[in-house]
Amino acid sequence: MSVFSYLQKYLKEILLFLVFAITAFLMINYNFWLMGLIFLVIILIYVLSYKLEWGLYLMVLFYPFIDWQIYLTSEINLPPVDLLAIILAIAYVVSIIRNNKIFQTRFPFLIPFLLFFVVCAISLLSSYFVETNLKYLFRPILFVYLMYVVLPYNIVTSKKVLFRVLGIMVFWGVIISLMSLASLFLNYGESHTFLRAKPLTFGNFQPLGSNQNLLAELLITIIPLGLILIQRYKKYSNYFYFLIVGTALMVLTSLLTFSRASWLILCMQFFVLLFFILPVFYQKQLYLKKLRDFFVNYFWILFIMVIPFVIAMWQLMHSQIISSSNANRLFQWQIGWEMFKSQPLLGTGLGSFISILNRDPYYFYEFGMNLEAHGLILKLISEVGLLGLIAFTVFLLTILISSLKLLAKLKKESFKFFTLSCLLLSAFSIVIFQLFNTSYYTAKMWLPLGILIVGYKIYDLSRAK
Repeated sequence: MSVFSYLQKYLKEILLFLVFAITAFLMINYNFWLMGLIFLVIILIYVLSYKLEWGLYLMVLFYPFIDWQIYLTSEINLPPVDLLAIILAIAYVVSIIRNNKIFQTRFPFLIPFLLFFVVCAISLLSSYFVETNLKYLFRPILFVYLMYVVLPYNIVTSKKVLFRVLGIMVFWGVIISLMSLASLFLNYGESHTFLRAKPLTFGNFQPLGSNQNLLAELLITIIPLGLILIQRYKKYSNYFYFLIVGTALMVLTSLLTFSRASWLILCMQFFVLLFFILPVFYQKQLYLKKLRDFFVNYFWILFIMVIPFVIAMWQLMHSQIISSSNANRLFQWQIGWEMFKSQPLLGTGLGSFISILNRDPYYFYEFGMNLEAHGLILKLISEVGLLGLIAFTVFLLTILISSLKLLAKLKKESFKFFTLSCLLLSAFSIVIFQLFNTSYYTAKMWLPLGILIVGYKIYDLSRAK
């Protein structure tokens, strides 16, 4: 191939590379260390543009660590998963330009999402912090949809890639469970705290955060994915037993967090699995017989095993820790309710909750650092009002109803039915958890939603063929 032919073939890539390089040079004020780092990122973008799924694997690898913040400047910080998502998005753009597929990008469930996005934008008109909160509209609202729904949807085109993604998530779930169980022994001598599984920290470095809820919300998302892999690899004894033990460890660790939301969702998962998924997956009559035998022979063992956990949870529920937590949440709801009453349709503006909470000296004096709204519903009604709550509910219901319709058509294809059911259980477990927590606009909630939508696409297309 002549030099001219080579240049002609790769002209778009060379031009894109030069644009990135010149932009980087102009922005870094001759900081040669930073220049080298940016050139490495450019090389990574170039490589990933040929292997987009590698970028997705990297993203999934870092998705649990949303409390690990990388400071690009004194004012701009983001977790590694967000940074990798941006790099992958640029690589994706390079790839579609190279392959002349610019207009082939698909935006799943775009109309219901746009409905929510528009309501969020309009809500800013009632905000006292428009300039600050305008950023919130693009990151996280638009950002999480594009990075964790649109990107995976367009990158994952085969079951092999999907199951590799699930494998990475389950692998991390097992490792994090082991690390968190180790934290029980490391904290055993701390008599002033209730002994529970928490994320293992390394000095001041807390990539998973320090709160048990941050651990619990991760594990309850991954447990259903472990069940998928157990079924997929049941003929491979080494993988099968590892997955059985690993999934059991995740369930045990979730219980030992003594997170109320985690326990509630584990019960919901058990109920859905037992009475809605497994009866379809197995022959119904055979399943009912096995279920009856299980309850007759083993239920009393399960009951005895659960008693110590229930006693410990009862003690925790009557402790000062829970009283303080309840008071915090109650006070937040009082503030949020006042915000909702002042602007019931559109709220006080997207991203305004913390700014308004900061104005209350009593809250800071009583509870310390101001936290994000504890619960997705509180966040929505206070900031984007009733219209925002309805719009976001429509978005989630559209995904749920579409998945349930496809499941009804997959009942005769047992493994596909089981896989999509567990993907749905995983995604909506984390959504339900966010009714009580604060990770609603992060990769922790939106990546499982994106993976569910990918599964929906793959099994819908396979059925169409």
